[in-house]
Amino acid sequence: MDDATIQELKEKSRKLQNENEDAIINQLARHIIPAIAKLPDQRLEMNSKQTWFDSVPIPLNASVLTTPLPLPLPKPDLAFGYSARAFTPNQLGAIDLLIDDQSGKSYAVPDQMVHFPFLQIEFKSQAKNGTHYIATNQAAGTGAIALNGYIDLIQRSYGLENFDYEVPLEPLYFSISMDHELARINVHWLKAPAEGGQHSFHVEGLSQHLLRDPNGIRALSQAIKNTLDSGAGARLQALCKALDVYRETVVRNRNAANVQREQ
Repeated sequence: MDDATIQELKEKSRKLQNENEDAIINQLARHIIPAIAKLPDQRLEMNSKQTWFDSVPIPLNASVLTTPLPLPLPKPDLAFGYSARAFTPNQLGAIDLLIDDQSGKSYAVPDQMVHFPFLQIEFKSQAKNGTHYIATNQAAGTGAIALNGYIDLIQRSYGLENFDYEVPLEPLYFSISMDHELARINVHWLKAPAEGGQHSFHVEGLSQHLLRDPNGIRALSQAIKNTLDSGAGARLQALCKALDVYRETVVRNRNAANVQREQ
């Protein structure tokens, strides 16, 4: 962005202190995040304020025998992931098989539009008592669903025996909370299940950017662009490879079952 655009955004930031979320999105965020208006790659997809139809139960200590309550169904302000055009017909067929046995829903396409979401953005209005704390907790539930979809694919394709649960060099999910004066970028990661337990999902702050500072505005915009570019690059390649491996496993198992029935 040029200096004139940055100065204009700084002025808008000051004037939005008494406005609601929609005003922050339309008057400020759309200029900082060009992907809201036009995605940089046709293989990417974005959905806005669409309820996700499944949630991940809150992990409990292995000694607790009661069934954990599900988290509220999330409704992210913006969710970025992949369109159907990112995958071959064979890979889309494999995605159709990624269904949770208990719920009958797919964590891989949680809003029935965005495949394998990897970035969400939550907007809050201080004037309406919105906080980054609330936004981060909302993103925690959404990130748990997205990570659950990813880990399900890895388990079906490669198995989890060699999966690295430490914070990876290329994080699997990002979230951003944003009001009229500050944006916070978070990274989401998985912790290995304890004996008899299940995976736990974690959110950790990565960076903060003041939206009345030219460097803050530029850094936020660039960070989002980098995340989307990486999503359409190495991350997508890894997903496609895992889908190919999973499909090969399904076909091999079906062929073996057919031979056994014939015998």
